[in-house]
Amino acid sequence: MRTLFSPTSVAALSTLLGLAAGLPAQVSEWHFFKGSVYIQDATNQMPTAPDGWGAGASVVLGSATDAGRITISGGNINGALDLQHEGGGEWYLERGYPSRAAMNAEFPGNSSYVLTISGGSLGLRIQAFTVGAEVYPSTPYLTGTSYDVAAQFPVGANTTLTWNDPGAATRAAGFTVLDIIDRSEQSVYEDLRPGAHLSATIPARSLPANACHWGTVEFTVDTTLPGSNFGVAGLAHHIRGTGFEIRTWPHPTPPCAYSQTYGAGCANLELHSNAPILGTSWDLTTDGIPHGITGFTLISLGPQDPPLPLQALGINAPGCNIYVDPFTVQASPAGVGSNGQMTISIPVPSDPSLAGVWLFAQTLALTPSTPASLGTSNSVEALLGS
Repeated sequence: MRTLFSPTSVAALSTLLGLAAGLPAQVSEWHFFKGSVYIQDATNQMPTAPDGWGAGASVVLGSATDAGRITISGGNINGALDLQHEGGGEWYLERGYPSRAAMNAEFPGNSSYVLTISGGSLGLRIQAFTVGAEVYPSTPYLTGTSYDVAAQFPVGANTTLTWNDPGAATRAAGFTVLDIIDRSEQSVYEDLRPGAHLSATIPARSLPANACHWGTVEFTVDTTLPGSNFGVAGLAHHIRGTGFEIRTWPHPTPPCAYSQTYGAGCANLELHSNAPILGTSWDLTTDGIPHGITGFTLISLGPQDPPLPLQALGINAPGCNIYVDPFTVQASPAGVGSNGQMTISIPVPSDPSLAGVWLFAQTLALTPSTPASLGTSNSVEALLGS
């Protein structure tokens, strides 16, 4: 699934609300979020089914040395989940799920959670909090001709994109966000405002010409979380976001290549990749593989829908699922973990006939973390293109 909130977007929310404490060796801001992601593929039409669901947390500290580890526990989480260090003082975790039920099986509403900071200059900080019932905004979608404008985006002029009304809950206590990222998933433009808004104007030359981008309109409904042990209040966000392709004029031949994650791995295995652009390589990196351990990255032409738990196959690996169609697997290249990672590089031919082909990948690896000594990663869904 597409990321619900980038660390940059989450951080900007608390800055606008004035939550940052501004103290040395202190938690600057922290967030809990749940929600769904949609993809718009038609003019002036609201998507009807989510592309995926996600939940997670974000913590921003004053410096990289303030913590050595941050975890979240509670809800129905098995043990604790580690937030990833994004650099500097930023820590981030997002888990993807195929359905709302699967998300709530691990991150239910009306439940208590705990964020724990340890191993740095802040010492041990434990912040308990309670998240209330789920209240979601409207599903965003581009209105009028905005979807068509995004497909042939004019970089030389100020360009306004419009969307539907986020709804009363966002108007009362939420944010409207437009975020545009490039191929490397770096934000190149962001418009983030409190309340409900119906449009944003992107200044001329904000985006480079002849390039593929991905835009997302997000509506949020937010509540404040008391944070006495962190020294600053936090925010709980319930989010709906809709993504759409942006091709800047003169635009590349569609479709634009991209990749997205789907589902959740077990045994700390996490798969991610670049976009498989024709004439380059598709690099699939699996985090969490111990040094010297062999893993296999399966490449399939279709997803396993619904996901298949390994325990349904008689394999004692709780929380581990098959996300790729085993009957259309085309290759299963092997690799060996080094410094906690394994990378598989697959050449992508410069063949225009391959544009628009979907590929699905997932890593299986030996691990001491399950009784069956086998773990699975999340899935990566990728579209070959320009």
